[in-house]
Amino acid sequence: MIGLGQDSSHIIYGIDLNKDWYTLSNQSAAAYFIQEQFRIENDIPGVGVSLDENYILNYADKEFLNIGFTNIMLVFPQDNQSNLDKIQPEQFYAILKYKSETDYETFNEKAFANIAFVLMSQFGPPNKTMKESWGANFEWNLDNAQILLNTNKTDHISLIYIKT
Repeated sequence: MIGLGQDSSHIIYGIDLNKDWYTLSNQSAAAYFIQEQFRIENDIPGVGVSLDENYILNYADKEFLNIGFTNIMLVFPQDNQSNLDKIQPEQFYAILKYKSETDYETFNEKAFANIAFVLMSQFGPPNKTMKESWGANFEWNLDNAQILLNTNKTDHISLIYIKT
């Protein structure tokens, strides 16, 4: 299976997940602290933040921009407030939530295929695929990352990149 023994550069759709908190979020140390406290109080691991819109516009591939993801989020490790110029995100989430079930039914297959095509161009074919009545799931297992692409009527389309 392709993917085994393959390393990722941690660059997905032109978004460099090797960059630091300040570069990717354009947020302050105070924003990190507030988000960290919220997630600790709610027993949610990591420190979540939206990817900076200017970073997306300047660096993301055109194919990524054309998908129209409605939420793009990064998760950084906790307890690193003094190293924000060095810490890198551990996870990347890109979500496409349609306005209605009708829109989902109309557009999801094409969007899912476009996302999968770009991922396959960069990372090769997925290690696992599943298509059921509820939706579909593609999974890439690389030596240093895992990528999950899902579609279903509840969550619509989600792309998750996890550094391992």
